[in-house]
Amino acid sequence: MIRLRGERVYTAALRGTWGLAFRPGAAHFHVVEQGSVWLRRGGETIKVQAGNMVLLSHGSGHVICDDPATPARVDASLAGFSVGAEGATTRIVGGEFHFEGAALAAAMTALPAVVDIPSEGGRMPDWLEAISHFLLKESQAMEPGSALMISRLIDLLVIRTLRT
Repeated sequence: MIRLRGERVYTAALRGTWGLAFRPGAAHFHVVEQGSVWLRRGGETIKVQAGNMVLLSHGSGHVICDDPATPARVDASLAGFSVGAEGATTRIVGGEFHFEGAALAAAMTALPAVVDIPSEGGRMPDWLEAISHFLLKESQAMEPGSALMISRLIDLLVIRTLRT
């Protein structure tokens, strides 16, 4: 049995020239609501368009940025995302989580390092839009049980991503 422990959900409004570095350790997901981002991981660079989501299951460090050549200027672990004052806005919803359980090693080798879920005609798939909505609701209005809800919603997000 593999269990996930969701740790953090965030939203970001990014304008102008920007680059966010994510340290190794936790697995991550990034949902692009508006605009596009470039994901750099090791020697790999992927463009992620509005309506798409990427899941980085191995916990490797990575960078998301406005352009493949933009250096990472902000450590994303510091949170409170609003970068730049001018230019088109890129909006993302993201989060981090850890896998727990004895079957972790086998499961990790079976998963690709990056899972890219494409949009449906430029729109987020309905299931992704619904889960993203509830993740944001729970993370913005912390009430009793919010941490557990966030963990379970991340479970759903990862399971549905793998099914897709």
